[in-house]
Amino acid sequence: REDIADEAGAVKGRVGIGTAHTNAIQYILPMLNCEYKNTTTATEQTAEWVRFYRPLSGSEADTVEVLRGPNIRPFPRSKPFADSLAAELVLKVGDNITTDHIMPAGSKILPYRSNIPKLSEFCFTVCDPTFPARAKAAGDGIIVGGSNYGQGSSREHAALVPMYLGIRCVVAKSFARIHAANLINAGILPLTFADPADYDALAQGAHLRIDNIRAGMAAGALTLTDTATGKAYPVVCSLTERQQAI
Repeated sequence: REDIADEAGAVKGRVGIGTAHTNAIQYILPMLNCEYKNTTTATEQTAEWVRFYRPLSGSEADTVEVLRGPNIRPFPRSKPFADSLAAELVLKVGDNITTDHIMPAGSKILPYRSNIPKLSEFCFTVCDPTFPARAKAAGDGIIVGGSNYGQGSSREHAALVPMYLGIRCVVAKSFARIHAANLINAGILPLTFADPADYDALAQGAHLRIDNIRAGMAAGALTLTDTATGKAYPVVCSLTERQQAI
């Protein structure tokens, strides 16, 4: 089986599917960007040839309409950080918050895995049923957590959905490693208290501010300020250069 490039820049080759995937040629190949000749027999599904077309260039791709099913929504976009952040502390949670607390799983929610707006209706509802509506209304939001925040599975939706709801920063006593990386990839800033006792001083609903974010990220230290009381709380920002760029 040697694939060759034809004059149109497509790739051609013989594809044998096998009887285990009885609907592969009937249903899968028509969804791909290809042409094919179906030579299926009673014992084997075979396409004598399949011509897969190369991806479009970036400029061409921008003009293409992507057809989505009713339960598939575009991937949410985060927004770049300014050099300061003023946001409400929209949720304060305790120790050992799992990704199941953040973004519950199960048969009720699984069908919406490609629909972040719908998934957002369930975010943190096991902790606070009002959280999704309050977070969205706040615009930019901050979450404060205890030790081992984000433990459990590595599901990216536990970062993507809070990002969709406007969460810009999570301040915790400590993070589960993979979840902290997922937060960064979603454009959410993970910070840890320099003094874990400062966790007790912050109350849900407080209005907080972080200034000089870029310089603080580079230095590894920032200051979280309660704008009502003026009290400042030092926080640690442990990011690599690549993570800072994200």
